[in-house]
Amino acid sequence: MRAAAVERTEALVHAGRIAKILTVISFVAFLWGLLYPRPSPLIVGILIALPWIAVGAAGRSKGLIRIDQYKKDAHSSVALAVVLPGLALAQLGMRNIQVLHWMELLKVAIVMGAVLFLAAIVADAALRTKYATLPLIFIVMLIYGFGAGLQADIVLDRSTPGLYRAKVFSKRISSGRHTYYELTLRPWGPAKYGSTDSVPHDLYDSIQPGDSVCVALGQGALGVQWYTVSECR
Repeated sequence: MRAAAVERTEALVHAGRIAKILTVISFVAFLWGLLYPRPSPLIVGILIALPWIAVGAAGRSKGLIRIDQYKKDAHSSVALAVVLPGLALAQLGMRNIQVLHWMELLKVAIVMGAVLFLAAIVADAALRTKYATLPLIFIVMLIYGFGAGLQADIVLDRSTPGLYRAKVFSKRISSGRHTYYELTLRPWGPAKYGSTDSVPHDLYDSIQPGDSVCVALGQGALGVQWYTVSECR
């Protein structure tokens, strides 16, 4: 009996180490993805993979590692390893990358988020009893699906971008929790009604209404057309 208790204690300690390692890696990747202007494909790949690794670790631990964080619970949690990568990926997706048809990205986000959500409730039986938190967890998975789907769509895209010139109609600064520098463009290429796009601060300062900018349109590896706005050279 005592041997079994010792064995379980050792298993809990080992599970705790794994959870801590995943949490630290997630936190570092999260900060890198947010603070570095152009994170490498390696960091993006790590952010995409981490929630799946965390869910896999919870499943293999046989209940010793939980996906959600509960008060007064001796079990280790990989909650941050599931939440932080999705937040970083979503923020990266909103930073200077535009999507032509948002509904296409929403479809990808729902599919990827739903698959990760189902994997999570299979891996962690305790989740299936937390009815109050399941909707919140699903929303977290949707945020991950949004960010991971867009990044995969861009990073894996092997199409040659189409190039367009667009006239700037107006510009504005949107302030709130984050500051966005936005250019409103007149119709260009497939954007028949023009577009309002977030751009880097230096581009915003260098462009005035009436100037032209260059738009590079990619077809997307997952079928979600994306584009970037830059100064014409």
